[in-house]
Amino acid sequence: MTDAKAQPQPATGGDDMATLARGGRTNTLGFVIRLLGNIPFLFIGYRLYGVEDMGRFASAFVIIEVLALVCALGEKRGLAQRLTEGSDARAADHAPQSNLVFDGMLASLLISLVACAILLLFPVIVFPSGTSSEFDIWMIAAVPAFALTEILLAAQAYRYDIATTVRARAIVEPWTRSIAVGAFFFIPAVSDGGLALAFLASIYAGLLTAAWSFFRTFGLPRGWRPRPRYLGKMTARALPLIGRTSSNAARGCSTSSCSASSLRRQQSASTSSPRRSRACRRNSNRVSSRSFPRSSPRTSRSAT
Repeated sequence: MTDAKAQPQPATGGDDMATLARGGRTNTLGFVIRLLGNIPFLFIGYRLYGVEDMGRFASAFVIIEVLALVCALGEKRGLAQRLTEGSDARAADHAPQSNLVFDGMLASLLISLVACAILLLFPVIVFPSGTSSEFDIWMIAAVPAFALTEILLAAQAYRYDIATTVRARAIVEPWTRSIAVGAFFFIPAVSDGGLALAFLASIYAGLLTAAWSFFRTFGLPRGWRPRPRYLGKMTARALPLIGRTSSNAARGCSTSSCSASSLRRQQSASTSSPRRSRACRRNSNRVSSRSFPRSSPRTSRSAT
């Protein structure tokens, strides 16, 4: 007697290319929607809170996102392999795949709590320039939620459900952030921390969206209990994936910082004085004259 709610299996054969193409189109559409959703947040944030507060928020946002990806223990790539292979104990008990997902979520939650404790002891890691309000420190609470959302979305991607990723990351998070940043500004009790609270609300809204789709797809775990030995083995196995994830995130941060510095250099060059521009033209003329020297009269006379 088969289960009435059979779990869908990954596509095989020629269906793979069609599934990958559909997922790529959905992911591209999600990127465009996410970009459009962040534009109102940037506009409202700069107009209501100013450049200085938005600069502190952007710096803390990048650090928290990179740290959350590290706390996810590489499950964005490793979860698919664990779901395919399974574990001997789970396979023997015919346990659902949601148990394996919960193993990764528990390990990620423990690492995230340790990271949050370190950030609370040393907040200068996230806020090197200080905080704008007492609510800014609450942004640290987004680390476990962001990491758990990554794991839930990776589980949905294993079932070829890219729409949940688009819904959570491209629709719910940016638009919740854009609406909340304006709403918190007009609440006197929390107006100073509108940026931090809007960011926190958007992260947890994305977590709820991913959890809703996950439980509809995988269902609740059955007979699940923590296994310290298996969790330690899984964490050690995920170390190479953690390094790859952190290096990719750091590369993206260095690229953004380079683009920002080049933009500042272009702005400073455009606002420089005419005297400096004339000096630059004289230097360029000197370089060109050295590269292409003129023939002296003595050389031309000897040549004749």
